[in-house]
Amino acid sequence: SAKPLKEVGDLVVTKNGARYSRLDIDGCVDVKADNVTISQSLIRCSRNGEAVRVFDGAKALVLDQVEIDGLGKSPSCLGFDNFTITRSNLHDCADGIDFGSNVVIEDCYIHDLARGDETHNDALQTLGGNDDLIKGNTLDVYRASTDDLMNSAIQTGHLQTPLSNVVVEHNYMDGGNYTVNAGSTSTNGYTIDGYVFKDNVFGRHFRYGPVQAIGPGTIFDASNVWADDGRPVDPAG
Repeated sequence: SAKPLKEVGDLVVTKNGARYSRLDIDGCVDVKADNVTISQSLIRCSRNGEAVRVFDGAKALVLDQVEIDGLGKSPSCLGFDNFTITRSNLHDCADGIDFGSNVVIEDCYIHDLARGDETHNDALQTLGGNDDLIKGNTLDVYRASTDDLMNSAIQTGHLQTPLSNVVVEHNYMDGGNYTVNAGSTSTNGYTIDGYVFKDNVFGRHFRYGPVQAIGPGTIFDASNVWADDGRPVDPAG
């Protein structure tokens, strides 16, 4: 049988190339180094900040087979740039992941977001960035236990930089006011280019519609279908 996880507290990583496996982290993770790997670990963080934060300048964090539990408090399970997360389970944060540039999010399960006073809950949110891949995830923001639709599976917020070369493919998405907000109404004058939604599957839980705010530079084609009948999702409603 597998040996139990090693119990540790807050983790602040300052050594390039550090590798961690099979940790039970009763605390939060700050990554301030390059080429760090955390695998097969549990992270339970309730601070007023990202449960796992990649600091500016740190490159190439890899998270694989991790569970991040925001304990109902953390505003985001993970942010912001230069990371790959695969085969991971994120829950009980207000947002799942806040992403910017050079990010891969693949085969993850983001669910049961934490509703708080005036929270604006999204599985994924971006305020701009480039060169991101979001593939094969389950982005389920409908919290069935409280019948809460939350805000969005993918929220393109009020941009702070241009957004380019972001591919969203082969995901299951459900919930939200709109399940996808593609951001054309919140560009703040920045451009969106190469924002591609393809081969995604949508559930029927939403307040207003499956997708809104598709503008120039965003592709949302008929390969995006409903889970129940396989028909294309019509972005026009």
